[in-house]
Amino acid sequence: FPSHDRSEYEGVFKRLIELYGDLPLAKVNRELIADYVNKLAATPSAGSGIRSMTAPEQIAEAQKLNLPKLTKATIRKRLQSVSAVLSYGAEMGWLKENPVTASRLTKRLSKSVSATGRVKTRKDYTQAELIQIFTSRLFVAGWRNADNEGFGAAMYWIPLLAIYTGARSNELAQLRVTDLREVGSGIWCLSILADDLEVDSSSERRVKNENSRREVPLHPDLLSLGLIEYAKKLPHKGQLFPQLKRDKNAKYSSIFGKRWASYLNNDVGLDSPAMPMHGFRHTFKTKYRDWE
Repeated sequence: FPSHDRSEYEGVFKRLIELYGDLPLAKVNRELIADYVNKLAATPSAGSGIRSMTAPEQIAEAQKLNLPKLTKATIRKRLQSVSAVLSYGAEMGWLKENPVTASRLTKRLSKSVSATGRVKTRKDYTQAELIQIFTSRLFVAGWRNADNEGFGAAMYWIPLLAIYTGARSNELAQLRVTDLREVGSGIWCLSILADDLEVDSSSERRVKNENSRREVPLHPDLLSLGLIEYAKKLPHKGQLFPQLKRDKNAKYSSIFGKRWASYLNNDVGLDSPAMPMHGFRHTFKTKYRDWE
Protein backbone atom coordinates (compact mmCIF):
# COMPACT_ATOMS: atom_id res chain seq x y z
CA PHE A 1 0.00 0.00 0.00
CA PRO A 2 1.10 3.62 -0.57
CA SER A 3 3.39 5.10 2.07
CA HIS A 4 0.83 7.71 3.15
CA ASP A 5 -1.57 4.87 4.08
CA ARG A 6 1.12 3.17 6.15
CA SER A 7 1.81 6.45 7.93
CA GLU A 8 -1.85 6.77 8.78
CA TYR A 9 -1.90 3.31 10.37
CA GLU A 10 1.31 3.98 12.24
CA GLY A 11 -0.21 7.19 13.64
CA VAL A 12 -3.33 5.40 14.87
CA PHE A 13 -1.35 2.68 16.64
CA LYS A 14 1.17 5.14 18.04
CA ARG A 15 -1.69 6.92 19.83
CA LEU A 16 -3.20 3.60 20.93
CA ILE A 17 0.10 2.57 22.53
CA GLU A 18 0.41 5.97 24.20
CA LEU A 19 -2.96 5.33 25.86
CA TYR A 20 -2.50 1.72 26.95
CA GLY A 21 1.16 0.83 26.55
CA ASP A 22 2.56 -1.82 24.22
CA LEU A 23 0.16 -4.54 25.35
CA PRO A 24 0.23 -8.23 24.39
CA LEU A 25 -2.49 -8.97 21.84
CA ALA A 26 -4.36 -11.12 24.35
CA LYS A 27 -4.97 -8.00 26.46
CA VAL A 28 -6.76 -6.25 23.62
CA ASN A 29 -10.35 -7.21 24.39
CA ARG A 30 -13.85 -5.77 24.05
CA GLU A 31 -13.59 -3.77 27.26
CA LEU A 32 -10.38 -2.10 26.14
CA ILE A 33 -11.86 -1.26 22.74
CA ALA A 34 -14.95 0.26 24.37
CA ASP A 35 -12.70 2.38 26.58
CA TYR A 36 -10.63 3.32 23.52
CA VAL A 37 -13.76 4.66 21.78
CA ASN A 38 -14.56 6.77 24.86
CA LYS A 39 -11.05 8.17 24.85
CA LEU A 40 -11.27 8.97 21.15
CA ALA A 41 -14.51 10.84 21.86
CA ALA A 42 -12.56 12.97 24.37
CA THR A 43 -9.66 13.60 21.97
CA PRO A 44 -9.41 17.09 20.44
CA SER A 45 -9.69 17.56 16.68
CA ALA A 46 -7.84 20.88 16.75
CA GLY A 47 -5.86 23.09 19.10
CA SER A 48 -2.57 24.90 19.39
CA GLY A 49 0.34 22.47 19.73
CA ILE A 50 -1.77 19.33 20.23
CA ARG A 51 -0.02 17.36 17.48
CA SER A 52 3.20 17.33 19.47
CA MET A 53 1.42 16.02 22.58
CA THR A 54 0.88 12.40 23.56
CA ALA A 55 -2.66 11.02 23.44
CA PRO A 56 -3.23 11.40 27.22
CA GLU A 57 -1.88 14.95 27.08
CA GLN A 58 -4.21 15.78 24.20
CA ILE A 59 -7.23 14.56 26.17
CA ALA A 60 -6.18 16.57 29.22
CA GLU A 61 -5.70 19.67 27.09
CA ALA A 62 -9.13 19.21 25.49
CA GLN A 63 -10.78 19.01 28.91
CA LYS A 64 -8.86 22.01 30.19
CA LEU A 65 -9.60 24.31 27.22
CA ASN A 66 -12.88 22.76 26.05
CA LEU A 67 -11.43 22.09 22.58
CA PRO A 68 -13.52 20.65 19.72
CA LYS A 69 -13.50 16.86 19.75
CA LEU A 70 -13.09 14.24 17.04
CA THR A 71 -16.23 13.65 14.98
CA LYS A 72 -17.95 10.29 15.06
CA ALA A 73 -16.89 9.77 11.46
CA THR A 74 -13.21 10.20 12.42
CA ILE A 75 -13.62 7.91 15.42
CA ARG A 76 -15.15 5.27 13.18
CA LYS A 77 -12.29 5.59 10.68
CA ARG A 78 -9.65 5.12 13.39
CA LEU A 79 -11.55 2.18 14.83
CA GLN A 80 -11.70 0.58 11.39
CA SER A 81 -7.92 0.90 11.11
CA VAL A 82 -7.50 -0.91 14.42
CA SER A 83 -10.09 -3.49 13.38
CA ALA A 84 -8.27 -4.33 10.15
CA VAL A 85 -5.10 -5.25 12.04
CA LEU A 86 -6.95 -7.16 14.75
CA SER A 87 -8.86 -9.13 12.11
CA TYR A 88 -5.56 -10.35 10.73
CA GLY A 89 -4.47 -11.32 14.26
CA ALA A 90 -7.69 -13.32 14.74
CA GLU A 91 -7.27 -15.08 11.38
CA MET A 92 -3.72 -16.07 12.33
CA GLY A 93 -4.92 -17.44 15.66
CA TRP A 94 -3.16 -14.82 17.77
CA LEU A 95 -6.52 -13.57 19.07
CA LYS A 96 -9.68 -15.50 19.91
CA GLU A 97 -11.75 -12.84 18.18
CA ASN A 98 -11.56 -9.39 16.70
CA PRO A 99 -12.88 -7.37 19.65
CA VAL A 100 -13.93 -4.48 17.40
CA THR A 101 -16.27 -6.51 15.20
CA ALA A 102 -17.35 -8.68 18.15
CA SER A 103 -18.48 -5.61 20.09
CA ARG A 104 -20.24 -4.21 16.96
CA LEU A 105 -19.02 -0.73 17.86
CA THR A 106 -18.33 0.27 14.27
CA LYS A 107 -21.89 -0.65 13.32
CA ARG A 108 -23.25 1.52 16.11
CA LEU A 109 -21.02 4.40 15.07
CA SER A 110 -22.13 3.98 11.46
CA LYS A 111 -25.78 4.26 12.44
CA SER A 112 -25.02 7.29 14.57
CA VAL A 113 -23.08 8.99 11.78
CA SER A 114 -25.80 8.24 9.25
CA ALA A 115 -28.44 9.65 11.57
CA THR A 116 -26.59 12.94 11.87
CA GLY A 117 -26.24 13.22 8.11
CA ARG A 118 -22.60 14.24 8.47
CA VAL A 119 -21.21 11.62 6.14
CA LYS A 120 -22.28 11.00 2.56
CA THR A 121 -22.71 7.33 1.78
CA ARG A 122 -19.58 6.18 0.04
CA LYS A 123 -19.38 3.49 -2.60
CA ASP A 124 -15.75 2.45 -2.28
CA TYR A 125 -13.83 0.51 0.34
CA THR A 126 -11.49 2.26 2.74
CA GLN A 127 -7.90 1.10 3.10
CA ALA A 128 -8.77 -0.44 6.48
CA GLU A 129 -11.66 -2.37 4.95
CA LEU A 130 -9.47 -3.69 2.12
CA ILE A 131 -6.92 -4.93 4.63
CA GLN A 132 -9.68 -6.57 6.66
CA ILE A 133 -10.98 -8.34 3.54
CA PHE A 134 -7.68 -9.49 2.09
CA THR A 135 -6.22 -10.71 5.38
CA SER A 136 -9.30 -12.81 6.11
CA ARG A 137 -9.11 -16.62 6.08
CA LEU A 138 -10.01 -16.96 2.41
CA PHE A 139 -6.80 -15.20 1.39
CA VAL A 140 -4.51 -16.99 3.83
CA ALA A 141 -2.34 -19.67 2.22
CA GLY A 142 -4.16 -22.98 1.95
CA TRP A 143 -7.68 -21.62 1.48
CA ARG A 144 -7.51 -20.63 -2.20
CA ASN A 145 -7.94 -24.24 -3.39
CA ALA A 146 -10.72 -25.12 -0.97
CA ASP A 147 -14.20 -26.04 -2.19
CA ASN A 148 -15.64 -22.88 -0.57
CA GLU A 149 -19.16 -24.27 -0.50
CA GLY A 150 -19.11 -25.16 -4.18
CA PHE A 151 -17.69 -21.87 -5.43
CA GLY A 152 -14.11 -23.08 -5.52
CA ALA A 153 -11.31 -20.79 -6.62
CA ALA A 154 -13.79 -18.14 -7.78
CA MET A 155 -14.08 -16.98 -4.16
CA TYR A 156 -10.35 -16.32 -4.10
CA TRP A 157 -9.65 -14.97 -7.57
CA ILE A 158 -12.69 -12.86 -8.48
CA PRO A 159 -12.29 -10.34 -5.60
CA LEU A 160 -8.56 -10.05 -6.37
CA LEU A 161 -9.22 -9.53 -10.08
CA ALA A 162 -11.93 -7.00 -9.23
CA ILE A 163 -9.70 -4.79 -7.07
CA TYR A 164 -6.73 -5.01 -9.47
CA THR A 165 -8.66 -4.45 -12.73
CA GLY A 166 -11.84 -2.56 -11.79
CA ALA A 167 -13.85 -5.04 -13.86
CA ARG A 168 -17.52 -5.71 -13.14
CA SER A 169 -18.34 -8.92 -11.29
CA ASN A 170 -20.17 -10.55 -14.21
CA GLU A 171 -17.35 -9.64 -16.60
CA LEU A 172 -15.05 -11.67 -14.36
CA ALA A 173 -17.46 -14.48 -13.53
CA GLN A 174 -18.06 -15.29 -17.23
CA LEU A 175 -14.37 -15.42 -18.21
CA ARG A 176 -12.96 -18.31 -20.18
CA VAL A 177 -9.44 -19.69 -19.87
CA THR A 178 -8.62 -18.31 -23.33
CA ASP A 179 -9.38 -14.79 -22.07
CA LEU A 180 -6.02 -14.82 -20.33
CA ARG A 181 -3.58 -13.78 -23.04
CA GLU A 182 0.16 -13.25 -23.14
CA VAL A 183 0.76 -10.23 -25.37
CA GLY A 184 4.50 -10.01 -24.79
CA SER A 185 7.23 -11.81 -22.92
CA GLY A 186 5.70 -12.21 -19.46
CA ILE A 187 3.07 -9.55 -20.17
CA TRP A 188 -0.43 -10.88 -19.60
CA CYS A 189 -3.79 -9.28 -20.30
CA LEU A 190 -7.39 -10.09 -19.56
CA SER A 191 -9.72 -9.95 -22.56
CA ILE A 192 -13.22 -8.81 -21.68
CA LEU A 193 -14.91 -9.75 -24.95
CA ALA A 194 -12.30 -7.55 -26.61
CA ASP A 195 -12.69 -9.24 -29.99
CA ASP A 196 -15.69 -11.47 -29.39
CA LEU A 197 -18.71 -11.40 -31.69
CA GLU A 198 -21.25 -12.26 -29.00
CA VAL A 199 -23.53 -9.23 -29.06
CA ASP A 200 -27.22 -10.16 -28.99
CA SER A 201 -29.41 -10.90 -25.98
CA SER A 202 -29.23 -14.65 -26.55
CA SER A 203 -25.44 -14.70 -26.26
CA GLU A 204 -23.91 -16.74 -23.50
CA ARG A 205 -21.69 -13.83 -22.42
CA ARG A 206 -22.38 -10.11 -22.31
CA VAL A 207 -20.88 -6.71 -21.66
CA LYS A 208 -22.73 -3.62 -20.54
CA ASN A 209 -22.06 -1.76 -23.81
CA GLU A 210 -19.59 -1.67 -26.69
CA ASN A 211 -17.22 0.56 -24.74
CA SER A 212 -16.97 -2.20 -22.14
CA ARG A 213 -15.09 -4.43 -24.59
CA ARG A 214 -11.44 -4.11 -23.65
CA GLU A 215 -8.15 -5.74 -22.81
CA VAL A 216 -6.91 -5.14 -19.28
CA PRO A 217 -3.25 -5.59 -18.28
CA LEU A 218 -2.75 -7.92 -15.34
CA HIS A 219 -0.76 -6.63 -12.40
CA PRO A 220 2.42 -8.60 -11.51
CA ASP A 221 0.91 -9.32 -8.08
CA LEU A 222 -1.76 -11.48 -9.72
CA LEU A 223 0.88 -13.38 -11.65
CA SER A 224 3.03 -13.93 -8.57
CA LEU A 225 -0.01 -15.27 -6.71
CA GLY A 226 -0.34 -17.99 -9.35
CA LEU A 227 -3.21 -16.90 -11.61
CA ILE A 228 -1.61 -18.25 -14.80
CA GLU A 229 -0.64 -21.54 -13.14
CA TYR A 230 -4.24 -21.88 -11.91
CA ALA A 231 -5.59 -21.32 -15.44
CA LYS A 232 -3.19 -23.79 -17.04
CA LYS A 233 -4.67 -26.61 -14.95
CA LEU A 234 -8.12 -26.05 -16.49
CA PRO A 235 -9.47 -27.28 -19.85
CA HIS A 236 -8.18 -24.88 -22.50
CA LYS A 237 -11.61 -24.05 -23.93
CA GLY A 238 -13.46 -24.08 -20.62
CA GLN A 239 -14.53 -21.48 -18.09
CA LEU A 240 -11.95 -19.83 -15.87
CA PHE A 241 -14.31 -20.45 -12.95
CA PRO A 242 -16.13 -23.67 -13.90
CA GLN A 243 -18.11 -23.84 -10.65
CA LEU A 244 -20.15 -20.77 -11.63
CA LYS A 245 -23.35 -21.35 -13.59
CA ARG A 246 -25.66 -18.93 -15.37
CA ASP A 247 -28.89 -17.93 -13.66
CA LYS A 248 -32.27 -17.40 -15.38
CA ASN A 249 -31.07 -13.95 -16.49
CA ALA A 250 -27.96 -15.46 -18.12
CA LYS A 251 -25.65 -13.93 -15.52
CA TYR A 252 -22.79 -15.89 -14.01
CA SER A 253 -22.26 -13.55 -11.08
CA SER A 254 -25.63 -13.44 -9.27
CA ILE A 255 -25.33 -16.48 -7.01
CA PHE A 256 -21.61 -15.84 -6.51
CA GLY A 257 -22.37 -12.25 -5.43
CA LYS A 258 -24.76 -13.46 -2.75
CA ARG A 259 -22.20 -15.94 -1.41
CA TRP A 260 -19.50 -13.23 -1.36
CA ALA A 261 -21.81 -10.85 0.52
CA SER A 262 -22.52 -13.60 3.05
CA TYR A 263 -18.78 -14.22 3.50
CA LEU A 264 -18.07 -10.53 4.16
CA ASN A 265 -20.91 -10.26 6.64
CA ASN A 266 -20.65 -13.56 8.52
CA ASP A 267 -16.98 -14.56 8.22
CA VAL A 268 -15.15 -11.24 7.91
CA GLY A 269 -17.57 -9.18 10.02
CA LEU A 270 -17.15 -6.27 7.63
CA ASP A 271 -19.12 -3.10 8.30
CA SER A 272 -19.08 -1.02 5.13
CA PRO A 273 -21.63 0.90 3.05
CA ALA A 274 -19.82 -0.26 -0.11
CA MET A 275 -21.61 -2.92 -2.16
CA PRO A 276 -19.86 -6.27 -1.57
CA MET A 277 -18.56 -6.78 -5.15
CA HIS A 278 -19.21 -3.47 -6.90
CA GLY A 279 -17.32 -1.71 -4.12
CA PHE A 280 -14.09 -3.02 -5.67
CA ARG A 281 -14.86 -1.26 -8.96
CA HIS A 282 -15.52 2.03 -7.15
CA THR A 283 -12.33 1.57 -5.11
CA PHE A 284 -10.30 0.96 -8.27
CA LYS A 285 -11.63 4.19 -9.77
CA THR A 286 -10.94 6.14 -6.57
CA LYS A 287 -7.38 4.82 -6.31
CA TYR A 288 -6.74 5.55 -9.98
CA ARG A 289 -7.92 9.14 -9.61
CA ASP A 290 -5.71 9.56 -6.52
CA TRP A 291 -2.73 8.15 -8.42
CA GLU A 292 -3.29 10.53 -11.35
